[in-house]
Amino acid sequence: MNTRVGERLARHGELSTWESVQMPLHMAMCKGCGAFVQQMRMAKDTADHAIALESAEFDDEARITDILAQLHGSKSTGS
Repeated sequence: MNTRVGERLARHGELSTWESVQMPLHMAMCKGCGAFVQQMRMAKDTADHAIALESAEFDDEARITDILAQLHGSKSTGS
């Protein structure tokens, strides 16, 4: 996990090779960084969950609209 962060930053030229080696070591030893990473994961999971709920609500609304349109159409042709 932490190694991936260092590797990614090194690939983008944001860290030197030495810094990319130090990054995982620091992340493993620093309680503050560990807590921050955990907090960011929780925030991402929460956002992903909210997006999924929003998509489901949109799908439900679209289905309800389609059903109502079909019902309205069948009533118009039936009268």
